[in-house]
Amino acid sequence: MVDLRARHPPPWLFGVTVLPYGVYYGFITTSMPYLLRNAGVSVDRIAGISALALAPAVWYFLWAPVADIGLRRRGWLMLTAALSAACLGAALRAPLESHLDRFVALIVAGSALSTVVAAANGGLMAATLEDNRRGHASGWFQAGYTGGGAVGAGATLWLAPHMSIITLAYAVAMMVFLPSLAAILIPEASVGQKPGIELFAEMLRDLKVMFTSKTSLAGFGILLCPLGAAAAANLFSGIAVDYHASSQTVVWISGFGGGVFTAIGSLFGGFVADRIPRRLAYALAALLSSACALAMLLAPLTQLTFALGASLYLTTMGLSFATYQALTLELVGLPGRSAATRQSLYAAAGNAPVMYMTWLDGQGYKRFGTRGLLGTDALSNVIAASLVIFFIRRTLFVKAAAPVPVERF
Repeated sequence: MVDLRARHPPPWLFGVTVLPYGVYYGFITTSMPYLLRNAGVSVDRIAGISALALAPAVWYFLWAPVADIGLRRRGWLMLTAALSAACLGAALRAPLESHLDRFVALIVAGSALSTVVAAANGGLMAATLEDNRRGHASGWFQAGYTGGGAVGAGATLWLAPHMSIITLAYAVAMMVFLPSLAAILIPEASVGQKPGIELFAEMLRDLKVMFTSKTSLAGFGILLCPLGAAAAANLFSGIAVDYHASSQTVVWISGFGGGVFTAIGSLFGGFVADRIPRRLAYALAALLSSACALAMLLAPLTQLTFALGASLYLTTMGLSFATYQALTLELVGLPGRSAATRQSLYAAAGNAPVMYMTWLDGQGYKRFGTRGLLGTDALSNVIAASLVIFFIRRTLFVKAAAPVPVERF
């Protein structure tokens, strides 16, 4: 007898296929602030540029349906990884000081293309995994996204002083593109050859169910809160100078070391998300994140504080992101034709707090310095987590429904 489980991809594979998205956004959130600060750009302007570069992660549900039509999802994953890599490579070829506008335009364009990589991954997870493995896969997905992104950013920061800008551009582009080739290993069902109007009608029916479900609408409400956004991490490399942290410390904590910490947090978050209600896991992760930000706020501005505080914060970020990913897959439910589209809508809602909290944390820095940034981040998480726990208190310990059917091959 054929073991049907063997026909589904192993959860760890999504930790590889998400790397193009993770490395790209690792550049935006870690390498880019450091490079811009060294080019003489102010922290509040860096925050604005970062928020702009992160904006496609909020709006990509508008173009994510492309991942559900035409090519297979793994085909879209590899194609858009290649295009986003090309944008990032082109952005880095010119000096930041004299071509900042061009740099920002290319980074935003590549960011928009990279979101299709995320949509395709989300659709593939929803369509090929059983519910009791989605938490596990979410942990690997976020380990690849946050941990792999941090390692890629650390490699970029380490390579920058040792090679020409042209060589660096090619190296970073390859880090974005090459992992996408692992998508070939995902046993994806054929998309079929239905008429376009029929496909569109099927997707509309799925979306109608989605937007009339109380569970779905409550999910959107939770995801739009600044719950576990971990936005302060996007500015750590920019505020490292305020902690008198050396460039080596920044590369290690925000790069290689940070990759390890976020991966550990992500894998543990995926483990937890398959064992307790995912909404509760998400709220608890946000409270842990706020505790780390508060500890950094109260501690002296030293390199040791930066090293320890950022490491713990990045660990809780991995935990938050894994539980968030598992929650979005739970909300998707039945995969159907529109799996990537629906997952992208939930993910876009969850990405909105990352964008607006990055800007808000930057404003906290502008008015009150580093402690203002950390205080803004901690307070937002505490308020959001408290409200979510209050509103879901009656079903706080109720796990979601029965296993979700998946596409067979």
